[in-house]
Parts: sequence; C-alpha cells; structure tokens
Amino acid sequence: MLNSTVNASGNYIEVTIDHLSTFGIFGQQQSSSSSSSSSSGSSAGGGSGGGGGSSKRTQTIIAKPELSETESPAVKEEIKEEKIEELKEKLCDYKIAVSLPERISLVELDHVKGMVSNVGNCEIENLNMHLDEGLKEIIKTENEKIENIDINKSIEFLLLQKLETNKASNLLIPGFNIKIPERNIETYNGFLTFDVLAEDKLAFKEKINIKVDVIKNDSTIEIIRPKIPIFSVIFLLFICIFYGFYRKINKKH
Repeated sequence: MLNSTVNASGNYIEVTIDHLSTFGIFGQQQSSSSSSSSSSGSSAGGGSGGGGGSSKRTQTIIAKPELSETESPAVKEEIKEEKIEELKEKLCDYKIAVSLPERISLVELDHVKGMVSNVGNCEIENLNMHLDEGLKEIIKTENEKIENIDINKSIEFLLLQKLETNKASNLLIPGFNIKIPERNIETYNGFLTFDVLAEDKLAFKEKINIKVDVIKNDSTIEIIRPKIPIFSVIFLLFICIFYGFYRKINKKH
C-alpha cells in the first residue's frame, strides 16, 4: 500500500514510495535525478563493502483525470443552449386586439362599448385598463380590471361618460330632435392603456389613441326640427281645430 496525499488546490496527488524506481508501478521511467541518486548509493555501498540498500523518497504524481463527456465545456454549452430553446418554446407570447372606434361621440349617448380579444398563445390572467388624465375628466371605465381571458376569447368592456348634465338626450322634447352645433361640441384626445400582467409583473402593454366628443357646459339649442313628417303635424292641428268647433256647437245647443 502506498502512502499518498491529495492536494485539492493544486489538483495533484503526492505519493511516498520505498522503491528505487517507479517504473512498473506508474508506468513511467525513472528520472535523471533518480539515476544519480541510485549511482551514488551504489558507490557508497561499494566503498563500505556492503550491498546496495533501499532508499525512501517522495515523488509527486500529477493526477488529472480526463473530463467526462457531460463535464466538458463544449457539452455544457450545448446543454445550456438546448435548455434555453426549451424555455423559449414554453414562454408565453402575450398579445391582445382591441375593437373600439377611434372617435367616440358621447353627444347623444352616455356610454360606448368596446371589445378586447386574447390573440396570444397563453391565457391572460389579469388585464388592467387605465385612461390618460385628460380623458379621466369626461369618461371612466366600468371595470378597470378584467380577469381570465382564454386564448382566442373576447370580453366586452364599457366606457362611461362622466359629464351627464349636457347630454343631448337630456334636452330632448317629445316629437322633436335637437341638433347641437359643432362649435358647442368639445373633443378630448388621449390614450386608453391596457396592461397584461403575469404573476403580478407587466408582460405586455397596448396603448389605443381615442378621441371623445362631448357637449360643452355652456351649449345652447340652436336648431330644432320635427322628428315626424310635416303633414302629420298639420293633420293633428286640423283635428284640434275641428274638435274646438265641435265643442262650441254643442255648447250653443
């Protein structure tokens, strides 16, 4: 049995042997230093008249085992690239499509409908909607958060008007239609932003530019036109006149 010491930092093994030669044990020839020491030992033995004795010496054997196939740098790099490709295939590509008019008129309406569709390759768990500060003055979203939109599925959302006092519908008179001049219509411009969240982190963002028409607060009615045909109005007027004469005749009798 050989006494040996492993040097981990230097990546070699130190072996102490009692043989004059390491040839046949480690498969290597004796070094020149070993030859010189052997010859000097022989001469010393000859001078004393005795036989040659054995000498203990220490020889350092470098032990560097070859890297296995899986540990080689080239193989490690190849495995790393394969894992990256697998992760890329599993990664979600979040995309949405928004159906909404670019110009929205809230002159006669108090809300408008829109549609958001999931056109990506993963389910959308959370979708947040928010408006620019300028648009927040006049409209709001019915629900700022939409959850669980499956792949190739759509969900409807509403934009509601905040300024309700001057809607044209509040100024309607039965039988007549009110037309608001363009100078009394104010247009707001801004963005409606959609944020797709995955594990509470932003995964995708879509910004839609919209224009919203509303009636100014100081608007007045300038044009009024009948909603029913003019001959119908004349016919109703004739009936009223006839009924008035009929009542007068009955009173005389």
